Amino acid sequence: MRKKGLINCITLLILLASCADAKSYTLDKAFITLDVNHDGSIDVTENITFNFRGSYSYAYRDLNKGAWKITDVKVYDTGRLLTTSRSENSGYERYRWDYRAQDEVKTFTIRYRLTNAIKIYDDVADINWKVWGPGWDHSLTDLEGAIKLPEKVNDPLDVHTYGHPKLDGKIMMTGNDTIIFQTFNVGAGEWVEIRTVFPANILGNPVHTIRAAGDGLEKIIEEEKNYKPPADMDSLFGWIFFMLCILVGGFAFFGAISIPILRKVSPGLASKLQRNFLKIFLTGFITMFASFFGFGLISMGILSAWKLVFLPGFVIIQAIIFAGIWHYKGREPNVVGQGVYEREVPYDYSPAVVDALLHQNSKEPRQEMMTAELLNLCVKGKMKLRKIPKEKTLGIFGKSEDYEISIIDRSNKGLAASETLLFRMIKSAAKYRYEGFIFKKEVADETPDLVTITELVRYLQSKPRKTQAKLREWTKTVKKEAGSLGFYSKKTGTKMYLGLTFMNSLLGLAFSPLIWAAVIIEAVICVILFPDALPNRTQKGAEHYERWMKLKAFLKDYSLLGQVAPDAIVLWEKYLVYSMPLDIADDVQKAMDDVFADYQGEIQSSIMAGGVRGFSAADLGSVVGGFSSAFSTATSTSGSGGFSGGGGGGGGGGGGGAG
Repeated sequence: MRKKGLINCITLLILLASCADAKSYTLDKAFITLDVNHDGSIDVTENITFNFRGSYSYAYRDLNKGAWKITDVKVYDTGRLLTTSRSENSGYERYRWDYRAQDEVKTFTIRYRLTNAIKIYDDVADINWKVWGPGWDHSLTDLEGAIKLPEKVNDPLDVHTYGHPKLDGKIMMTGNDTIIFQTFNVGAGEWVEIRTVFPANILGNPVHTIRAAGDGLEKIIEEEKNYKPPADMDSLFGWIFFMLCILVGGFAFFGAISIPILRKVSPGLASKLQRNFLKIFLTGFITMFASFFGFGLISMGILSAWKLVFLPGFVIIQAIIFAGIWHYKGREPNVVGQGVYEREVPYDYSPAVVDALLHQNSKEPRQEMMTAELLNLCVKGKMKLRKIPKEKTLGIFGKSEDYEISIIDRSNKGLAASETLLFRMIKSAAKYRYEGFIFKKEVADETPDLVTITELVRYLQSKPRKTQAKLREWTKTVKKEAGSLGFYSKKTGTKMYLGLTFMNSLLGLAFSPLIWAAVIIEAVICVILFPDALPNRTQKGAEHYERWMKLKAFLKDYSLLGQVAPDAIVLWEKYLVYSMPLDIADDVQKAMDDVFADYQGEIQSSIMAGGVRGFSAADLGSVVGGFSSAFSTATSTSGSGGFSGGGGGGGGGGGGGAG
């Protein structure tokens, strides 16, 4: 239910984002004219062409505040004066106007008077102005414009022009009094700045300028010489994406090579590594895909890069949401206990129930816990295992040994419900054998109390749907048993997490769809990496968990575990059974092999048939690993056994938009 709730929430957010994008517009062209007057004031005319898809009713222009002053703002639609409203903000003034547009192209003309925007030195006057600001959240296809001086200069070389940042465009002078410029494909959040330096003497009465002492030309030339453009966003994004590809690809290669090799040496460790590997790889892959998708939208100008300055804030808020809910809802109840270790198996319920207890998120056991229950059936006197020779296929392929399961007590007395299901399946497999090389035929077996691992594989593979149904029934049974023991608290942080994530993502959507996506991805990644953080256990569940963790600590302490005598075989076999849900089967096997290596006495094992000299836990690892492999193959599920296993100094800018 928890996973379904998360999926439904994410689906709703996606639908909301789709609705938000039901209409759109593009900025096809802008023509900006700056007419410089003799008094140093500038008359600005902006012709901005919108291409609307869908219904629109208003637009706005944000004009940045600064040392300059902006007055007499008027907006026209094909020569008709429109009514504008003005609102004050901390860094800019917003002018809004209303209109009607439905799937059409409109060009709005914005005019205003600009004063104190020119810095005048003894020798030159300096206009450093952003003709297009970073506040636009849409890209602009074509930017053109002109800067008209109050009168002609004698020598065009007396006029110096600079364009910031480095863009695909040109600047030139015509008629000795007009500077024209053009650039293409200005991305969302990007700006274009034109700096024009001309002789100060052509300004007759520069009362609307800012006076600077001394000559300025040499200073300006040196400043422009040392100008460093801002980082190229495409290059930056490309570098980040490249590094992500290297990291994710390298990690995938390492896992693909190391896990199969490790599985042959230590299946238990391989199983543990594989689970963590999948989490990390999935996290990296999601991040890489989101980066590729987001960077692509920014490069195409669909999304605004400047709004990403808010992204870290939303990411931090989401992390605080997760950590805060864990702190108040997901933490375990306090358990007061004595001692550091638990030297005996603390409870007698099934190892699969232990695994369900340890995973309070899913409340389900892992499939490889069926192998632990197989051993437990032997410990309870229902079966024994025996190593037998096996002929290789064509004398070359396959293993030279097999394991035989001998049923010695067919009753289900003393078994947990999940163990009963498993035992019935093994007894059913023992009743039949299969004849024929290509077309298999099921016939009654003359030895209904014996079944080998090879025969068990054939049985499971012959009935894949039935086997899958049995697996689901077994999982459900274990989950029900663990729930009946009162391990899990009904008070979890899942609903609160979904609600606060929903609110944070919607707020992020108001800034940018990319921020919205980042919040959702972070929320999912947190759940993937820490699946057991939000749900918690009851007081009883926490106490049981604490005691199992103390047993785990004891079994990992070789200096203490190695002191357990070899003749305590019953205790050792229980350690083996319960080491599997605790994910320390390798440690117990190693300790067991070391302790029994030089033991010369007879061992009456509950698991292996007959007295066994030179006991090897690796034998158990082989048979259990074979069983798990058989079951996972038949059900097409995963599992390996689990056992043993620059610029910008100019004024102006701002932005705009439509709605």
